[in-house]
Amino acid sequence: MGLITHKDIVKNFGKNVKVSEIMTTEIISISSEENVNEAIELMKGKKISVLPVIDSGGLVGIISTDDIAVDACEGEDFLID
Repeated sequence: MGLITHKDIVKNFGKNVKVSEIMTTEIISISSEENVNEAIELMKGKKISVLPVIDSGGLVGIISTDDIAVDACEGEDFLID
């Protein structure tokens, strides 16, 4: 299993490289049974913006910093000009 980030794509744009050449294989992940706060701390500590959710050896979802921001804002009233 491997992971390619937006940064990887931008860095290699226009180059004739295989996915396997630029993907990260040492993936930091979390189980779906873990607490959201644990995911946030892991993402902050590892300075990553995407966290794969893996159960039974397979990918079951992905958490992004955007997901966390939206979740944090739910129920709040914001004025957007």
